[in-house]
Amino acid sequence: MHPVTAYVIMHPITAYAIMNPITAYAVMGPITADAEMNAITAYAVMRPITAYAIMHLITAYVIMHPITAYAIMHPITAYVIMHPITAYATMHPNTAYAILYPVTT
Repeated sequence: MHPVTAYVIMHPITAYAIMNPITAYAVMGPITADAEMNAITAYAVMRPITAYAIMHLITAYVIMHPITAYAIMHPITAYVIMHPITAYATMHPNTAYAILYPVTT
């Protein structure tokens, strides 16, 4: 009797795993094996929000910080919204002066 053949006859699954370890690993641990082969996809499945943020940084920032994002994209408009009186005085200094000091004018 051949010892290798005898071992294969007595322990076919172990023998298969010895000869084909990657395939056997995939059969025994398909989710883990798939995660190792498709690490990015597995990460996206386990952490979809983080994966979305990594792939779409600007969009994620806008979703998480809409007011700040608006201020970055429209700084003058945001300034006018936050400081309307100062913005008015900047655009219309004579009128603002007349409003603040009516007697002097």
